[in-house]
Amino acid sequence: MNKQDEAKQGSLNTTRSYCATHNGVWSGDTSFSDDFGIYTGLLDEVAAKKNKSVEVITGYAVDKGNKEDLVKGDIRYISGRIQTWASRPAVNRPDVYAAAAITDSELDALRDSDLLARGRAIAKLMVDNAGIVPGFVAALRQTEFDDNLDAFEAVMQMPQQKKDERATANAEMVEKLEEAFRFRRDMLAVSAKVFMESDSTFYRDFKNTLKIDRNSHSLLALKGEVRDKATGLGIKKLTVQIPALGIEKKTAAKGGFIFKSLPEGVYTVIFKMFGYVTQEQVIYVNSGVRADVEVEMVKVVNVPTTVQIRTFNGVSHLPLGGVTVMTLDGGFSIITNEFGIWNSGDGVDAGDFVFRAVKDGFEALEQAVHTEDNVANVVNLNLMPG
Repeated sequence: MNKQDEAKQGSLNTTRSYCATHNGVWSGDTSFSDDFGIYTGLLDEVAAKKNKSVEVITGYAVDKGNKEDLVKGDIRYISGRIQTWASRPAVNRPDVYAAAAITDSELDALRDSDLLARGRAIAKLMVDNAGIVPGFVAALRQTEFDDNLDAFEAVMQMPQQKKDERATANAEMVEKLEEAFRFRRDMLAVSAKVFMESDSTFYRDFKNTLKIDRNSHSLLALKGEVRDKATGLGIKKLTVQIPALGIEKKTAAKGGFIFKSLPEGVYTVIFKMFGYVTQEQVIYVNSGVRADVEVEMVKVVNVPTTVQIRTFNGVSHLPLGGVTVMTLDGGFSIITNEFGIWNSGDGVDAGDFVFRAVKDGFEALEQAVHTEDNVANVVNLNLMPG
């Protein structure tokens, strides 16, 4: 599959993912539901053809690897037997001994034609030096070695039959890909227009999944801008997180941000900054589409700062009541209730603390904690039995 086909398939899959996660919007519309069912079936056929191509390659690689392992196993055994024969005082053939010698690291480093050449050389030593067979290498083992060498040589290059099978699967995959692409354009996208007024957000985001960037080497997987809703101005140094990938960025001076080369998938993106209400958006990205987002942040107004402490058994993960929790400076000390919870109420100071949690029968726990202003902070403490 070339880059353009990969971009198309990525875009098609993004449309399916988006619709599947918003089926509550369209499930009651018979026309769109029917078209989406057909569309999903076409994509399943594309995936099946792609899997067939992969199976051909994988099967060939496994078969080649198995035959390679047989040759290497033969060389390890037979070279050792030849060295034993060559080192006997009655024989005393240091030249044959040296020709047969090979270390495991040297053998493991040999690939394809080099491995075959070394195997053929070992086989020739048995033919040229009477006494090795059958005294030190059984005649049957010699025959098996020759057969294994021939079998490996036959798969050093992918057989034409396998090449033909893969080419056929790829051609059928591209054909189905084009069929699905045309169906999305001519049928599914037309059916989706019914949501232009009834659910404009769904329709807008649906259209966004139709984009294709054929220059996949330079695309930006996620690009966005964050503004203050009241002023319309960009917000700088706001944190944008994608928890599923463990990555985050700060917005630039005018509120812009870019994440490059995200893997295909559906992600929750979190936008947060002190003084603003945290927001989340679900985005859809793939190798052929750049997702664009615009976010308007609302400032926090008179939201109290609270802290809830929860204590748990670190093994069973069940709530653990009666735990004494204190700050190391001694300025704070509480005991969690029977459900392992303590609520501060309003007006708690935010900041950085080190909490110490103790309870009979459990190891003492010290944990650094950061709490924020104008946020309902939750602190989880897990104590291990001991």
